[in-house]
Amino acid sequence: MINQVSTKLAEALELYRAIRLLFLAKFPRCKAGLNRCTYWATQIHHTKGRGLYLLVLETWIGVCHNCHERIEADPKRAKELGYSVDRLPDDVDLIGYKDIINLK
Repeated sequence: MINQVSTKLAEALELYRAIRLLFLAKFPRCKAGLNRCTYWATQIHHTKGRGLYLLVLETWIGVCHNCHERIEADPKRAKELGYSVDRLPDDVDLIGYKDIINLK
């Protein structure tokens, strides 16, 4: 049988669950405060996505369920409001898509 997640990811998720509870206890108020906000943070929104930044606290904000739903439903607006940022590492040097198309 194949594991659903790697051992490394399983360990990271276990650590995440523990830190998440501490984070929400320390920062109990929703940081988004969007329409229909329920005031209390019950979820973590990862401003740069979970992947590489799963355990990077600087990319976390505590949000209520309603605000998290709104942030995820409208990524463009979330970026405008500062709740989401580009998910690529700052040190990644990318070739523009036009350059890729012209490669032969």
